Amino acid sequence: MLTGLKRLVAAALALVVFVGCGPNPDRPDAQGLSGADTAGPRALLADWHASLVAGDKAAYLACFVGSEEQLVLALALMEMVQASYAFHDAVVAAYGEGGWQAFQRSSSS
Repeated sequence: MLTGLKRLVAAALALVVFVGCGPNPDRPDAQGLSGADTAGPRALLADWHASLVAGDKAAYLACFVGSEEQLVLALALMEMVQASYAFHDAVVAAYGEGGWQAFQRSSSS
């Protein structure tokens, strides 16, 4: 499973390099984590992660700059992450948390 995590990090870095990452000028400054930087890179990363976990495509895409063709890569990453969440949930529903742990052990060896 560590290899999968490395691939996900590499894909995220490639996404930022090829598509671009920047603050959304329409985003209100009050948005973000309380007490955190609400206009800088930390806020952008927090918004990106929250929208990715929630599956909110509009908020997720608002974290990126680029043409519609370039943003296809961003959507592909989001769909891959959402599919991995769905896979996790399906394995846990069918086999329990122990089944998920067994799957992780089997895929890391």
